[in-house]
Amino acid sequence: IAIITGEKLADRAAILGNKLMDRIKPLEEMYAHVGEVRGRGLLVGIDLVEDKRSRKSVDPAKGYADALVAVAKSEGVLIRSLGKLLVIAPPLIISEDELDRICDALFKAFETVNPT
Repeated sequence: IAIITGEKLADRAAILGNKLMDRIKPLEEMYAHVGEVRGRGLLVGIDLVEDKRSRKSVDPAKGYADALVAVAKSEGVLIRSLGKLLVIAPPLIISEDELDRICDALFKAFETVNPT
C-alpha cells in the first residue's frame, strides 16, 4: 500500500485509463459487434453483441471472443475473455508504450476476426 500511495499509482491509473478509453472507445462505432466499451481506471470491459439495438450478447459457444483473444495473444498482449465480454486489466505500472501496444493489438484483433 505504501508503494501504491507513494508512487501515486492510483492517480496514474486514472490518467492512463482515460488515455486507454480515448483510444479504444471508437471501437463502438467501428464494429457492429462491439456494444459498449466501458471502464474505470485501467480496468476496461468490451461488450460483444449480436445486435446493438437489442444489446443481445454474442453466443460464447461460437468462439468470437476467444478468437479475438488469440489474435491479441499472437501480438504479445493478454486479454481475458468472459465469452461475451473482453476484459483488459493491465498492471498499474504499465508504460504508455505498452498501453499503445494493447490498443494496437485490439484493433488488429477486430480487423482480423470475423464473427460467426
